[in-house]
Amino acid sequence: MIPLASIVFASYALILLWLAAGLIRLPRPHLASSPPPFLSVIVAARDEAVHLETCLEALSRQEYPGEWELFIIDDQSVDRSPDIAREAAARHPGWHTAGNDFVGRWRSSKKGALETAFLRARGELLLFTDADCTPPPQWLAGMAAAMGSESVLCAGFSPLVAPDASRLWRAFLLVDTLAAALVAAGGIGHGRGITCSGRSLTCRRHILSEIGGYDALPDTLSGDDDFLLQAVASSGRHRLIYALAPSTAVPAQGPSGWRAFIRQKRRHLSAGSRYKLPIQLGYTLFHSANLLLWSTPLVGLIHRPLLLFLPAKIILDGLVLFLWSSRLRQPFSLAGLLAWEPLFPLYHLVAFPRWGEEISWKTR
Repeated sequence: MIPLASIVFASYALILLWLAAGLIRLPRPHLASSPPPFLSVIVAARDEAVHLETCLEALSRQEYPGEWELFIIDDQSVDRSPDIAREAAARHPGWHTAGNDFVGRWRSSKKGALETAFLRARGELLLFTDADCTPPPQWLAGMAAAMGSESVLCAGFSPLVAPDASRLWRAFLLVDTLAAALVAAGGIGHGRGITCSGRSLTCRRHILSEIGGYDALPDTLSGDDDFLLQAVASSGRHRLIYALAPSTAVPAQGPSGWRAFIRQKRRHLSAGSRYKLPIQLGYTLFHSANLLLWSTPLVGLIHRPLLLFLPAKIILDGLVLFLWSSRLRQPFSLAGLLAWEPLFPLYHLVAFPRWGEEISWKTR
């Protein structure tokens, strides 16, 4: 049993260390373009009246020295979202509202909303965020600076926040978003496209045109941000970057409890079936090793040395995530880590989409 457990632990550690090595290899931002590039900011909203006003207020406070425009695309909302968008656009020149021009064309209605904005955008850079996000004042300037003159896609950090939830739940959400960002940034450091967050994402408009827009991406219910990154990275000739500056971190409204969290994860995980085979194999190996290491305490009741493998895994996870949080200049919570460790394999088992299950990007 000891040799088998050693192989499992080594497999898990190699994947984690590969990601950590990617963080070290993240390309340095080059000099920013001069003059500042023209930006097109895209927000797709569906039934987001509770959050949209706060998001737009945050965007109105952007401190960007160049020209930029905003597209707020309403995706069949039945609440006050369209009214909020129109009222904001009336107060700000360069802000535009529109409906989804591609309803029913793809399984994901959000993809139609994003394509609508992409076809109307005039900016050199496209910046994406969600209606439940609160971009800080330097977000536009920070993402444009990170892109520089050579990068074609820049992913950013987006922590989930739940102000009304318990302190432990908030700490758990932070560690979970740090772990997801570790996979994104580690892959980008190696020049690979694995995953990223559409809550803070920048892409050159001509690159999205070259790959055929959203029509060229897999027709799935989620994962358009991941597939955009993967499509750009697959050519092997484009420079990817991850924004590390705190000014580019975009807080997003997170689930306030377990049920909402599982619904969100089920939506995110639904895209995995269309990932490329090497990415699927990597995820399968990582999660299988993680589950097996969590089983070692049971067998360790008979073979005592096996009791050491799970603590070693948790220490390794904690060390890598702590160093990553330090690189991002984000807080790190030991309590959050200890809550996240057993919940991570559990929620992947619970949230993994069931065969034939219908998942919407927004539940009414």
